Amino acid sequence: MKPLISVDHYFERHPRLAWLLVVIITASYFGWLQASPNFGDPDAFYHIQMAKFMSPTLVVRDFPYLQANFLQHNFVDQHFLYHVFLRPFIKFFPDWIGAKVAQALLATLFIAVFYSLLKRLNAKGAVWFTLLLLFSESFVYRLNLVKAQPLSLLIVFGTIYALIKRKHWWLFPLAGVYVWAYGGWIMILAVSMLYVLVDSFMTAESAWSPATQSWVMKCKQAVTALGRALFSRQHRRVISIVIAGLMLGLVVNPYFPHNLKFYWVQVVQIGLINLQHLVHVGAEWYPSDPLTMIKNSLLPLTVIIVAGVVFGFYRTKMDLATKFLCVLTIIFFLATLKARRNIEYFIPVAVFFSALVFTRSAMIAEFQPAIQRLGSSIKGGWVAGLLIAASGIYSVSQATNFLHHGYPHDYGAQAAMFLKTYSHPGQVVFNVSWDMFPLLLYHNSANYYLVGLDPTFTFVSSPTRYADWYAISSGQWSADLSRLKTEFQAQYVWVDQPQIPAHQKLIQQLNQSTLVIAIYQDQEAIIYQVR
Repeated sequence: MKPLISVDHYFERHPRLAWLLVVIITASYFGWLQASPNFGDPDAFYHIQMAKFMSPTLVVRDFPYLQANFLQHNFVDQHFLYHVFLRPFIKFFPDWIGAKVAQALLATLFIAVFYSLLKRLNAKGAVWFTLLLLFSESFVYRLNLVKAQPLSLLIVFGTIYALIKRKHWWLFPLAGVYVWAYGGWIMILAVSMLYVLVDSFMTAESAWSPATQSWVMKCKQAVTALGRALFSRQHRRVISIVIAGLMLGLVVNPYFPHNLKFYWVQVVQIGLINLQHLVHVGAEWYPSDPLTMIKNSLLPLTVIIVAGVVFGFYRTKMDLATKFLCVLTIIFFLATLKARRNIEYFIPVAVFFSALVFTRSAMIAEFQPAIQRLGSSIKGGWVAGLLIAASGIYSVSQATNFLHHGYPHDYGAQAAMFLKTYSHPGQVVFNVSWDMFPLLLYHNSANYYLVGLDPTFTFVSSPTRYADWYAISSGQWSADLSRLKTEFQAQYVWVDQPQIPAHQKLIQQLNQSTLVIAIYQDQEAIIYQVR
C-alpha cells in the first residue's frame, strides 16, 4: 500500500497534474468505449433525432409521431438542454460520431468535476477515489449511453456541494436548470430535504440533555428540539430556494402549462410509482440482482462497505457532510434495489461518501494505528493489487462488450427507407416493440407510430388500448387483428428482429391472416401492409 500513499502525497503537492491525469485516463477510457459504430441503447437514436428536430427554432412543440399516446398532445422535451448540447456535435460530425464524441466529453466532464469537488472538500486520496468510479462496469455503462445521465449527475453533485458548503443561493439556478435538463428534476428537492432532515437531527441531538431523568421528558425535549431545527429560518430558506428555482423552471418554460400534466406522468407514475406490475416497462426499471451488482462493481462496493463499517464505529465523530452522504448513500442503494438504473447515482454518491469517511477517520487518533498498519502491510498490498487488477479487467471487458456490441447506427435503415418510400407521409405504423420507436423515428420520421419512449404513456392514455396493443404485439391467439385498422388506424405493421422467439408467434399469425400482406423482409425487420 505504500506506493499508493507515496503517489498520493505527490498528487497533493501537484493538484493540477493530478487533475490532468484523471482527465486523460477518463477521456482515453471513455473514448475507447465510444470507438464503435454501435449504440448500447436504442434511446440514442431518439436523442440524436430530437437534436436534429431543433433546427432552426430549438423548441420542438409538435410531436405527432406517437399516435394513440399521451405524448401526442402532451409532449415535453424533458431533456431540452441535453439536446441543445448535442446539436453542434451532430451538425459538424456525422450523426452517430457526433453523439458519441459529445457523450464521451460530457461523461469525462462529470468525472473531472467529481475529482474537483473532492479536492474542494479536502478529501484525502481524491485521485484514487475518483478513478475508483471507473471500476464499476454498471456505472461506466450507464454514463456512456447517449443519454442525459452525466448532465443530471453534474447538477446533483453541484447540489450536494452547495448544501455542504452552505452556498444556498446556488440551489436556485441549479433547480431551474435541472427542470430544463432532465425529467427527474424532483431529485434536487429530495436531496435538499434529506440534508435538512440530517442537519436537524444533528442539531436536536446536540440540544438533547441526557441528564433528564424522565423518558417522557426526554422524548418531549427531543421532539421539540427536532421541530425547531426542522423549521428553522435557515432550513426554510433552503427548501424555499429550491422550490422557487423549480417553479421558475416549470413556469418560464416553452411547454407551460401542459408540462405540469406531463411531469405528473413522468415523475410520479413512471419515476416514483412505476406501473411495472401493469405495464411491461424497460429493463432498467426492474429490480437489481444483488449478485450481478456485486460482480459488476466489486472493487467500489468493497471500499464502500469498509467505509460503512468505519463510519459505524466512529459515527459520533463524523461531521454533517459525512452523515448527510451516508443517508444519501442508503437512499440511493435502496432505489437501486428497486430499479437497476439508479446505480448511476448510488455508485458515485457512495464513493464520495467513502472518500469523506476515510478523510475524517484519518483525523481520529485511535484510528491512525490501523491506517499505519494497513499502509505498511505487504500482504494487504498484494491483496489490494490483485483485487484492483481483477476488478479492472472485468469492468473494462464488460463495459466494452456492452457498448461495442449494441445496436449498429444503421440498424433497420434499409427497411425504414423502404417504408418511407413505399408509404405516404403521416400513415400509421403498428410497431411491435415499443423500445424500437427511437430507431424508427430516426430512420423514418415521415410515418407515425403507436407506442414508444415508455409504454406507460400509452397505458395512461388508454389502458384498454395498451392491452390491445400488447395482445397483438405479443402474438396472443385471442388478439383480434382487425383492430389494427379499426382501433389503431394502422396502415402497416413493423416486426423488428423477426428471428427472436418472442416474435415468432406474431409472425405466424400475420402470415396466416388475410388482413395483412408482407411487403418487405430482411434480417432486421418484416413489414406488413394492412389491407
